[in-house]
Amino acid sequence: MVIEMKRTQDPTKFSIAFRIQEQGADIADPRKVQRIKISFFVTERAINEILPPSIKALLAETQIKKADDYSGRMMTLEMQSQPKMGSSERTWLETAKSQARPGINDIGLELTPRNGIQLVEGGETIIAQLQKEGWIPCAFEVSEKKSTEQRKVVDAKEPLKKIIFTLSFKRSEPTDQAIVIPEAILEVLVRQSTWEFAHVWYNRAIIHSVQITFTVIHWAEEEQNRPQPKWVITL
Repeated sequence: MVIEMKRTQDPTKFSIAFRIQEQGADIADPRKVQRIKISFFVTERAINEILPPSIKALLAETQIKKADDYSGRMMTLEMQSQPKMGSSERTWLETAKSQARPGINDIGLELTPRNGIQLVEGGETIIAQLQKEGWIPCAFEVSEKKSTEQRKVVDAKEPLKKIIFTLSFKRSEPTDQAIVIPEAILEVLVRQSTWEFAHVWYNRAIIHSVQITFTVIHWAEEEQNRPQPKWVITL
């Protein structure tokens, strides 16, 4: 993996940049990447006991959807897409499926290591890069999930319910109107938080997207009370 040492605002500290394109996602090709989605996974306890009131206020004014069965939906989309797939897409999909998590119908490859990258900036750098490169925020949604496919398979335990805040970006077209990213998301989850883990998935076939997920939040009103990020995700 190619890594780059990058100075943070504090000149005595460094962060490590994880570059999506260096890990194989061809973001420049609109046929291969049409959406970039950034998701923040937060427990109800974090919202009620850890995070500031602005996040709870955002939840109160946002329609919360029930997260769908991702694996089931992907299986359906895969079957529908089979006749349209070229040989390279078919080969890529088979490679992704061969490296999937046990018992889970993954259709993408994880670009980050299997356990993700640890202690990560909340996405401020990549959001700024996306907007500079002509990507616009096109959707914001909140969903809830009582369990993940991975936990269902691996340990059969029912984890805490999670609230998922998701930002979607697409390439800007002349007729497109960018949505306004909620300030509570930018301030709390993006700028003021360090995340314990981040995973980056590249779905080159069928849904043509890059998915970045942040899980386990470290937030504190005082900057010195939360861990400094070691990783920064970039294009």
